[in-house]
Amino acid sequence: MKKFLDLIKILSFSINEIKVENNWKFEFTSYPEHPILIQFDDREDEGKLLSPPTLLMALLLKEHRKVIKAETGKKPDKFGFCILDENYNNEEKERIKKGLEESCNLLKIGYNYIEI
Repeated sequence: MKKFLDLIKILSFSINEIKVENNWKFEFTSYPEHPILIQFDDREDEGKLLSPPTLLMALLLKEHRKVIKAETGKKPDKFGFCILDENYNNEEKERIKKGLEESCNLLKIGYNYIEI
């Protein structure tokens, strides 16, 4: 759950307002085609790996989908999301929604966002 929440926080970042927390074991970098990339160590090769946060979120959602199928016997065809945290402003919530939608598109799975 913590990884999911960290990625939600990262998805909320503006390119100009990246805030690194002390407990994170990764850094940020960028390229023109990917303005925010997460750089982390590959424990096996002892090298650096780069990934956009939307790809990492897609991988977490893929694992979540497997767990749902294992527990229910049914593979979900869409995910639903709602951000209840009042610490995010409207612009940050829009970036989060866009990132979640992109992550779901990478998985070719449906996406719903619920406003409360």
